[in-house]
Amino acid sequence: MPTQKTILYAYSAGSYDGGLVESIFNPHSITIVRSDSSQKVLDMVSQSKFDLILTDVLLAPGYGAHDERLMEIFRGFKSKQAYGEIALYFIRRVREQVLNSQTPIVIATTVDENNSGILPDAKRRALEAGANIYVNLFIREDGYNLLERVLLKELGLEERLALH
Repeated sequence: MPTQKTILYAYSAGSYDGGLVESIFNPHSITIVRSDSSQKVLDMVSQSKFDLILTDVLLAPGYGAHDERLMEIFRGFKSKQAYGEIALYFIRRVREQVLNSQTPIVIATTVDENNSGILPDAKRRALEAGANIYVNLFIREDGYNLLERVLLKELGLEERLALH
């Protein structure tokens, strides 16, 4: 029997619909651990091993944030720019954690990867921070199907794509 896979889904409230994630993973009996708090996900990656981390390039610090650098970033940027910088910080911190330093990080976002006022040069910066794959759901009509294929491949479950 295959080992149960667990993914961490880090998102900001108001980002793309979480029902999408369930529609991808539920047919494959994959456990989804989710949070819309960067502080909570930072705590989780230091305590638990995940098979994959799915996130956006926009993350909020979350209520009760105690990571000094996280809050410094949040206070230091105007408006939504802080959310992009927090996401980059999150990716770099995951790479520093022993448990998840090699865990694939997949970015799924609707942020323009090149010219966003929220996170200029988002794709390049996310990949440089340590993300493995950047999927722009906005520019592709089949963005959600692409995301499903990418996620299952990263989890080593690509053979399941033909089953549904």
